[in-house]
Amino acid sequence: MSVSVPRLVAWETTRRCNLRCGHCRANAGNCGCDGELSFAEAKALVDGIASFAKPILILTGGEPLLCEWIFDIAGYAKAKGLRPVLGTNATLIDAATAKKIAEAGIGRISVSLDFPDAKRHDAFRGVDGAFEAAKRGIANATEAGIEVQINTTVTKKNRDLVGEMHDLAARLGAKAFHPFLLVPAGRGKSLEDAGLSAQEYENTLGFICRLASESKLEIKPTDAPQYQRIIRQQCGDAVCTGKGCLAGTGFAFVGHTGDVQPCGYFEFRAGNIREKPFPEIWRDAKVFADLRNPDLLKGKCGLCEYRSVCGGCRARALAASGDYLAEEPFCAHVPDRVLLKELQENFPVVDRPYAEIGKRLGIDERQCHERTMSLTRRGMIRRIGASLNPGKIGYSSTLVAFKVPPERLDEVAQKVSAYEEVTHNYSRDNEWNLWFTIVAENRGAVKRVVETLKRECGVSDALELPAEKTYKLKAVFS
Repeated sequence: MSVSVPRLVAWETTRRCNLRCGHCRANAGNCGCDGELSFAEAKALVDGIASFAKPILILTGGEPLLCEWIFDIAGYAKAKGLRPVLGTNATLIDAATAKKIAEAGIGRISVSLDFPDAKRHDAFRGVDGAFEAAKRGIANATEAGIEVQINTTVTKKNRDLVGEMHDLAARLGAKAFHPFLLVPAGRGKSLEDAGLSAQEYENTLGFICRLASESKLEIKPTDAPQYQRIIRQQCGDAVCTGKGCLAGTGFAFVGHTGDVQPCGYFEFRAGNIREKPFPEIWRDAKVFADLRNPDLLKGKCGLCEYRSVCGGCRARALAASGDYLAEEPFCAHVPDRVLLKELQENFPVVDRPYAEIGKRLGIDERQCHERTMSLTRRGMIRRIGASLNPGKIGYSSTLVAFKVPPERLDEVAQKVSAYEEVTHNYSRDNEWNLWFTIVAENRGAVKRVVETLKRECGVSDALELPAEKTYKLKAVFS
């Protein structure tokens, strides 16, 4: 199987940081970090990446501006054909630093703002004055001609403020707004109670989808692969070209000591660049090979019709279950195959069956009924009704097959279906190409219907296979 090249590589240049954010996946802080890559090792990493790909190189941290050779490595990466960008808290960007960023060839910075006011943002980031310092840094970067992207980590505390954060980003002159959906990694594990429920994720991403359709900003939710399903459901496949989880297929993360992971939140070591060059790790690591094959996904992710464009968050699956191929734990979608299984095997004989099925699947009655009707319109369900044993109620059942010229198949099928004694029909790709079942009071009545249909349809011969015994067979369709 051919292996695609990475489109984005995030590199944690340092774990030193001047803030103390409560959700930090890196547990970064204002301290020395043993084992960080040297400048020579950093250049070797860039050389390895540039040898087979020309991705966006996200220089992140910690706070990357605390890395003493950050501008040198950015310039080196630019010269090698990579596109360096900077993930920063912006509090250290004065006018002189903004000029250095621009001169190093860094065309965009991403800055994290989580609340629209200083009090709540500073509390979340752990340092007083962080909000105002970030705004000053953003202004300095914009003045120097550097594009700004605003990132917002979405939790229960601010999910109702996403619209306000978008508007703040626009007022600050940002080109892009990227809501990040919390992943419980690093210090973020202590905020698990602040994480959204599956339905809250669904509602929040639905709101972001509608916001994106009206905004002048580039809006891209991150750590939210379900968004690719939601925009297809709301806007249709024709306008959608993105993919959800890029870990291992278009994205990789390199830690401060050289460990390579599928993403920064995905706490699984694929290799280390001090032991093996980055291109070999990207090509050969088993975890990357697994992530490139959506057919390996388990649970409802493995059954989902959107698995190739969404994939579920593998980091959340790993954190929740210890298995990165397990189903996404915070997805509210019920795959078609899961719903079909319930309809086929466990349809309840009650006054409100769709309410009962919906309760079992975690969706409401209206949604369950609408989804079922959609499956019917798409031809995945022919009919929903009782399946009776004709013999036990005194009736006779016979399977009949006709030979019909291919160009008349639809016409004859419609005539056959018009008879109330015909329960269903289907085509076969062989000489006897139209098959149907007749249920009538007795064999004589069945015979009369068959002869009448032969005359009306211009069919000279028919196969008749009377039912002697009835068996219930389970059919599973992939």
